[in-house]
Amino acid sequence: MKRNLANFILILFFGFQALSSDAVIVIEETGEFENPVIIDYSLDGEINQKETQIDKIIEGTIESSLVNEIKHELNPIFLEERVDSIDNIKSSKREYQGSVTKIGSEPFHLKVPAFNIDGKFIKNVDLGFGYQGNLAYDWRIDKQFSFYDAPDTWVSTIINFQDNKTSFTFSMDPVPESSDDNYFVDAISNFYLRYKINENQTLTLGRARSGVGFEGKLSKLNQLFIDKAQIGDWYSDVRSVGVVNDGSYKYFDYQVGIFNSNRQFLHSYDGLDFNSWLSFKPFAGKEEKYGNLVVGTGINAGKNQTNYATYGTYVGYSYKKFLANFEAAIANKSNGETFLNTDSYGLYTTLGYNFTPKLQFVTRYDFFDPNCKADNDSIVKYSAGLNYYFHKQHLKFSLNYVFENHESEQDISKILFLTQFAL
Repeated sequence: MKRNLANFILILFFGFQALSSDAVIVIEETGEFENPVIIDYSLDGEINQKETQIDKIIEGTIESSLVNEIKHELNPIFLEERVDSIDNIKSSKREYQGSVTKIGSEPFHLKVPAFNIDGKFIKNVDLGFGYQGNLAYDWRIDKQFSFYDAPDTWVSTIINFQDNKTSFTFSMDPVPESSDDNYFVDAISNFYLRYKINENQTLTLGRARSGVGFEGKLSKLNQLFIDKAQIGDWYSDVRSVGVVNDGSYKYFDYQVGIFNSNRQFLHSYDGLDFNSWLSFKPFAGKEEKYGNLVVGTGINAGKNQTNYATYGTYVGYSYKKFLANFEAAIANKSNGETFLNTDSYGLYTTLGYNFTPKLQFVTRYDFFDPNCKADNDSIVKYSAGLNYYFHKQHLKFSLNYVFENHESEQDISKILFLTQFAL
């Protein structure tokens, strides 16, 4: 036993010397724990996988005490199945230590907490800050002008409790674009309590994202383009007060929520708003061979002034440096940030290519008809852009060119330049 322990310590010492400072150590836990796997994520998101038969190196079967030493000394992530790509590690089990994610895919809050409390109820607190400034140049046939969009600023706090299942999130824009009714109506974005029911399901209670769709519900920090597609703007870029159940499994994810149909925080109750979304991942576990395919569909329905229903579908695919997606939605009246009392529909499709681990090219076709019963009111936008990720989403620059074709108005050309900083 002493000889085995000594050899194990030597393995730990030389192993840590070999791994880079940005490495993430993942150990595969099998039935007898005889085949640990060390995975070293390099800066470009590729995986350098090294398998180590520790039981053979130390010339004997690993005893339970050594297994405990591995768990204690390496503090690894334990997985139930072999990991061949970063996409196969569930979000709750990822550790971000350096530029290890796929380009542009890291969530805002997946980092070391700002400070530990280790109190009776609260375990630690994570503080976040985000800033987006957009310099725009807009020209039409008869006029041109440039301006700096009112910057979007986020300040957020996540409090994690000692049960390792419960957290509280609060985020706001301290300088909102407008405060027509009440400062807090426009300033507060997220205000919710989240409980992890089990490994696959969470329950959220409070003010959170609602609406139907894929891109529209993304944080602005994680968008491929500076502006959302039109169906995302009209149907999905909203928050409401309610309760949401999220589920994440190997081959599918789902979300079901019931909200107040009034989108304004601190306003009165106007009616129930039902929201659901279901995504399938048919290539789960085989992304390295076939790529990553996601197919989703959902509905947002309720009553606000009158009955409304919006139906959406999404298909997204990525393989190595290439990505493509398509999303469409149709509405019999819609309840986005602004209630649209007409039948409408829209769609967009995106193509993207990562030239380098930091430089990304994207292009998009975006169509929207705000009133299906009226003529000459549809809008088509053609966009092309470059994203440069200095450090994932934490420091990012984007350059977009957008040509807007309006059936009933002048065409518009825009150049947008965005600076994004997030902690």
